Amino acid sequence: KQADELGPNFIVVRMYESFGGSCTTTLSSCLNVVQIEECNILEIPLRENGNIHQWKHSSSGVELNFSPFQILTLLLKIEDFDNAEKMDVVEPSKKKRKIID
Repeated sequence: KQADELGPNFIVVRMYESFGGSCTTTLSSCLNVVQIEECNILEIPLRENGNIHQWKHSSSGVELNFSPFQILTLLLKIEDFDNAEKMDVVEPSKKKRKIID
């Protein structure tokens, strides 16, 4: 989803481990992600020793390690969000919904 306070160039990705075990996964995107920061549920970046915790990422994505039932919220800065909207990455409230009776 789009970040509430930071504008259109930031999106929030929230993930969780639901099976009660540890796992490793890779988050990748077709968007041009230039920065990834961990934040809390209120979308405020987490700090370690006064520094914001940034995740190292590459063109193949970012590797994430989850502990049992862990919730992880990441703040992704997108370089050119105008192109993202052309790829139909828009707020869910703006998408047309199909209603099935």
